[in-house]
Amino acid sequence: MNTINRMTLVMAKELKEFNVSTVAVCPGWMMTERVIDSGFVPEDGTTETTAYVSRAVVALATDSTVSKFSGDAIMVAELARKYGFTDVDRTQPLRL
Repeated sequence: MNTINRMTLVMAKELKEFNVSTVAVCPGWMMTERVIDSGFVPEDGTTETTAYVSRAVVALATDSTVSKFSGDAIMVAELARKYGFTDVDRTQPLRL
């Protein structure tokens, strides 16, 4: 994860002159077919769908002030609280 965070920071610095914002969107436990098949589930059972991550990306893409996050790695749960979106079951899974 540190490599992704560092890459995001470096990309943000290099792309700033082109007015490009770079943000790493970090999901929590994703409820994918592979996770279901493997039996890996967090102790509290809290998972996120791929739609939750997609909604985070849309929220950032439509935010005219997204540059304030450039260079940051942000959890989807944090973005959900900031922008007010929910997962498909209308919950906002917490950051683990």
